[in-house]
Amino acid sequence: MPSGFLLITHDVGTASESEFQSWYQFEHLDERLGVPGFLTARRYISQASAQRYAAMYETLSPDVLRSPAYAALMGKPSEKTRAIMPHFKDVTRIIGRVAFKHDRGAGGAGAILFLDRPNATDDDAQSIGRIAMQARAAGLAPEAVRVVVVEHDNVGVDTPESRYRPTPDRKAHVALVVEWLQATSADVQELRTSLARAGWKVESDRGGLYRLLCARVREAVP
Repeated sequence: MPSGFLLITHDVGTASESEFQSWYQFEHLDERLGVPGFLTARRYISQASAQRYAAMYETLSPDVLRSPAYAALMGKPSEKTRAIMPHFKDVTRIIGRVAFKHDRGAGGAGAILFLDRPNATDDDAQSIGRIAMQARAAGLAPEAVRVVVVEHDNVGVDTPESRYRPTPDRKAHVALVVEWLQATSADVQELRTSLARAGWKVESDRGGLYRLLCARVREAVP
């Protein structure tokens, strides 16, 4: 069974920046990694994207993201979560299956792109992944490539937690995550161009280049 994937990109009000960072690092990540089946958590900050932050979580399977344990967490947001959520802006939140995966390790720079492909198949993911594998940055091939095909989300939509955000979350059909040792905006643009030449429609108003902020694994959570 393919692993599951939760991806969020968003901006946040600058007035709440310090509270936001403290909440994420000392509460939110640990909460998510405490759910059975969550394996890894990573946070990113934008180098060239309209959405300043990104977070991604890999799970044993997509079913983990629809599990009673995860639903219970979403259904009872903490006091700090209730205070932070109203400051989230321009949120994209998706869950899905990792339909293509190449993983040598973690890269310090990452491209997060959203593709407009309704009813995408695993064959589509393979095609997208092969293009991404050829994308070089600073002369080097990617450290990791994941193509996530979005699946139905019956847990994260219209929850007590999401209702504290000022606008509904945006969705997507396919997400592409490419990690390099280092990269520039020009490298990400070249990847966009390569995908477009192959007939894939890459959304232009979200996604872009990000830098890794932190990475955690479930075993590291007390």
